[in-house]
Amino acid sequence: MSKSGLNGSERRTAARYTLPGKARVFWAGGDTAAVSISDMSAGGCQIVGQSLPATGTRVFLSLELAGLPNVRLAASVVRRAEHEEGVRC
Repeated sequence: MSKSGLNGSERRTAARYTLPGKARVFWAGGDTAAVSISDMSAGGCQIVGQSLPATGTRVFLSLELAGLPNVRLAASVVRRAEHEEGVRC
């Protein structure tokens, strides 16, 4: 993705990369959901799934990476939107 250096409107400080992959999201109450990863950056990632937690929820994202067991990242949901593919966070 390119940065908009001319007008200063770009708020991202890290490059965002397309990273098609699978993961599982866990949050309070024992809830879990299988998700697809849309893209990822140093500051976060975008996931798509059918049932995802509300904005502000603390979650663990367990990445499914070949050869690496249980790569789990702590995160917070900062945006959530309904989409034709499901819910995006």
